[in-house]
Amino acid sequence: MTSKEFERVLKYFDKDGDGKISACDLSHRLGQMGGKLLLNEVAVAVEALDSNGDGLLDLGDIIKLMKEENGEDDKLRDLKEAFGMYEEDGCGFITPKGEELLKYYT
Repeated sequence: MTSKEFERVLKYFDKDGDGKISACDLSHRLGQMGGKLLLNEVAVAVEALDSNGDGLLDLGDIIKLMKEENGEDDKLRDLKEAFGMYEEDGCGFITPKGEELLKYYT
């Protein structure tokens, strides 16, 4: 994602336009999206993601969160690729022949 895209995410959730996302901002926008979280649950999430302890999410927090999400996608892709090396004929599982390859490479 580009810097502008991160800023758009921040602006989307920033209900009051102060450049930061409070638990109220986040709860409001999640509710509009169909989410059903209690305000105290949202507050716990904000607290966990808040890097400077001010109780608000800023652009840096959003960037960190989004980059961590993308890192998980990379890990999942790598895992699928590794699994595919030992999977036979797209069957969805590692066959005895695949197990032999696994023993050879480890």
